[in-house]
Amino acid sequence: MAALWLVAQPAAAGDAKIDWPTHGWATSMPEEQGMDSHRLAALVSLGKQEGMDSLLVVRHGKLVVDAYFAPFRAGVRHRMFTATKTVTGSLIGVALQDGILDSIDHPVLDFFAGRQVENLDDDKKAMTVRHLLDMTSGLQWVQEKGRPESDREMLASPDWLQFLLNRPMAFPPGQHFSFNDGGPHLLSAILTKLTDQSAADYARTHLFAPLGITDFYWTADPQGLSIGGFGLFMQPHDMAKLGYLYLHQGRWEDQQILPVDWIKRIQEATIVADQGQKSGWRFGNLFLCIPEKNVFVGWGHHGQYIIVMPAQDMVAVITGTQSYSPQKWIDYLSGAVVSDTALAPNAAAYGELTNQIKIAASETPSPVNPAPPIAQAISGKVYHFADNPMHLSELSLDLAGATPSYSYVINGGTETTRPERVTGPIGLDGTYRLGTETKGGIRAAKGNWLDNKTFLFQFQTLGHDDERKAMVTFEDKSIEIRIEGGLGGPMPIIRGEADN
Repeated sequence: MAALWLVAQPAAAGDAKIDWPTHGWATSMPEEQGMDSHRLAALVSLGKQEGMDSLLVVRHGKLVVDAYFAPFRAGVRHRMFTATKTVTGSLIGVALQDGILDSIDHPVLDFFAGRQVENLDDDKKAMTVRHLLDMTSGLQWVQEKGRPESDREMLASPDWLQFLLNRPMAFPPGQHFSFNDGGPHLLSAILTKLTDQSAADYARTHLFAPLGITDFYWTADPQGLSIGGFGLFMQPHDMAKLGYLYLHQGRWEDQQILPVDWIKRIQEATIVADQGQKSGWRFGNLFLCIPEKNVFVGWGHHGQYIIVMPAQDMVAVITGTQSYSPQKWIDYLSGAVVSDTALAPNAAAYGELTNQIKIAASETPSPVNPAPPIAQAISGKVYHFADNPMHLSELSLDLAGATPSYSYVINGGTETTRPERVTGPIGLDGTYRLGTETKGGIRAAKGNWLDNKTFLFQFQTLGHDDERKAMVTFEDKSIEIRIEGGLGGPMPIIRGEADN
C-alpha cells in the first residue's frame, strides 16, 4: 500500500506545472488532458437521468467538465449534507498543522472538563479525537439504514453538545465503526474550545481563505456551534478546491495547510466502513477510501461527492438530489481517462460533450393541463390559516395573469419571530421560474392543474434538495393544502379561508 501511495501522487507542490485555482479554475478541452469527450458526454447524459445538480471534473489542474442540471445553475451554493464532515475533519488537520491541537490521541473529555457528563465510565474517558475522526467513538447512536433516531433526539435537545457528552457507550472506543453525525459535531465543539471561535469562522481564515473560497454558509446549533456533521453549503467549484487540496497532500501554493501525513492516513485507512452498498470501503479522517484503487471520497446524503483520484491526477465533484453509488461513478470517471498526456483533438466528441452540457442546463418540461375556470376566480384572493406546523399564515396565488406568481407569509412559529413574506414567480409551462436571490437562497416554483379545483404547486430552494409538492384544493371560500416531500417528510393537511 505504501508503495502505491508513493508512485501514484501528483507533482510536488513546488512544481511549476501545478495550476492553483485560487482565483478560479482554468478550463481545457478533455482531450488536452488525456480524457475522452465522448465518454464524458455520456456521463453528463446519465447525470441528468440520475437527478444530479452538478458534475465537475478536474484533471491535471484543468476543469474539463463543468455541467449544471436545471433548474440548478452555476454560482449557487449547494447543501453538502454529510460531506460537511470532510470539512470538519479537515479543520482538525489544520489545527494540528497550526499547533493548537497537540495530537489526535488527545482524550475528548479533556476539552470539556467544566461539563457534568452522564454515563461516565472508563470507555468514555478513553475516547479520543482519533476515534471521532474514524467513526469508532463507541458512543451509542442509531443512524444506519435510514433510521436517524439519534439525530432526531439531538436536534430536539436544547444543548446538542451536552446531549452528545451524555450518550452512553455502546462499544469500547476503536472497536466498532458507526457512521453518525454526533462525532463530527463533537469535533466542531473541540475546534471552538481550541480557537475560541466557531468552526465556520476558523475555516474562513485558516482553510477557505488560502484556497480563495469566500461564498459559503454553515448552519449552527442552539449554542452557536457550527454543525459538524452536516449544515455546510458551498459552491461546487469550491468543493473541487477542497478535493484539489487533498490531491496535493494538503499543500496549497507555498503553504502546507494540512499535516504532510494527513492524506496518507486516509489512503492507508484500515477501518472497515460496512455501510451495505459501500462494501470494500475503508474510513479515516472522515473520508471514505478504496485503498486498492487509491481513491477517497467526501460523501454526503443524496449524492454529494468530492472524489479524489491521485493515480489519475483527478478530482470530481457531484451534487444532486438522489442517492447513487459513488463507486459506479468512480469507475465511469476512470473509464474516461485514456492517457496521461494530451490526445489528438476530437471536435466531434467535444461537440457532443458541449451539447450534453447545454441539454443539462435546459429543464425538460413536465406535463401541463389547461387552466380551469376557477383559476381566474381564485387569483388574487388572500387565504388565511390557523396555527399549523408549516407556520403558514397567509397565501395568495395569481394563476391567471400574464406573470403567474405566489405570495405567502410565514409567522416564524414564536411570539418574538417577525413574520416573513415570500414572493416569487410560478412557471405554468412545466418548468421552474426562479425568484430573486435572498438570504435563504434562490427559490423556484412551478405548477399545474390536476383537475377543475386542484392545483399542484411544486417549490424548492436551489441547491437545498428540499423540493416539495403542495396539492392545493379550492372549494368556495376554503382552501386545503397537502404537502409532500422535503427533508421533513409529509405534513398534516392545512386548511384556510379566503377574505370576504
